[in-house]
Amino acid sequence: MLTNPDSSLGTAKFTIDIRSYESDDSTSYVRRDSLTGPVQSQIEHATEWVLRDIGTEMVITGPRRHDVPRLPRRVVREAVANAVAHRDYSIDSTPVVIEVRPSAVKVTSPGGLPAPVTIATLRDAQAPRNHTVIDVLRRFGLAEDSGQGIDVIQDGMRFELLDEPVFDEIEGAFSVTLKLRGQISSTERAWLNEYEQQGRLRPGDRALLLTVMREGRVTNGTARELMSADSVEVRARLGRLRNAGMLLRHGTRGRAYYTLGVIGPGRSHEEVVLDAARAHPVTNARVRELTGLDRYQAGQLLKGLVLAGRLVQEGERRATLYRLP
Repeated sequence: MLTNPDSSLGTAKFTIDIRSYESDDSTSYVRRDSLTGPVQSQIEHATEWVLRDIGTEMVITGPRRHDVPRLPRRVVREAVANAVAHRDYSIDSTPVVIEVRPSAVKVTSPGGLPAPVTIATLRDAQAPRNHTVIDVLRRFGLAEDSGQGIDVIQDGMRFELLDEPVFDEIEGAFSVTLKLRGQISSTERAWLNEYEQQGRLRPGDRALLLTVMREGRVTNGTARELMSADSVEVRARLGRLRNAGMLLRHGTRGRAYYTLGVIGPGRSHEEVVLDAARAHPVTNARVRELTGLDRYQAGQLLKGLVLAGRLVQEGERRATLYRLP
């Protein structure tokens, strides 16, 4: 049945159940669909369903309009295909479940990880459970080469500078959670794409920006290790990204380090802060990193945005966060 693309498979174990929720903690879905039929069609339809439900963000970069996907299509498709390919088909009554929430998409497949694979060894270990299903998906271009699915998911999220996917194994099921956020905004992601098209973002720049995003900072030394380059080449790259505003330099000489700057030209401090807050709540320290303002100036900027109703303040003192209303 699996190898016949015209067959229809109606049992739960050959079903993808998709549910959309209005909040992250809601237990009642607002939309639901149950996909049956050939597995390759289920994967394609589920991918389209998820991408349509989470939508895109329209960004204008100079003369261009970008409809920036909130998640990369290839990552969503691979997460769904991986669940279908590697689920435990001996469990008859449980479908693959996709939960779409405001902050993330979670794909859960029945059955734990087959030995010797563990969460820690996902990227390296291989133990295919369903060779027939995988062969069908490969025939339709829906499965990666052996052991490459996790790589596609992780690398795809990293390339777009989105948060790392979260893998989990609990109560006889395996899940991957794809968060709809990153350390840079959709506007900045669109500008990155624009810069690449213009040739201003060179090979290796994204990897360097990703390191800054994940670690919070980068030094000349850590950049040399990442790029396997000498200090002259690294200084030139860091200087170019700093001059473009994508990195901010702090300190001098041997104590210098770089944090993520502003990607995209000609935006006010208010626009930069609000863009960052669309991804997740900001702090005074984060505003200082983004704008180069001092603590007092950042505080006044945040206070003004709160008074204008454009941000909401939560917490006190060092625990204070600012989010969109």
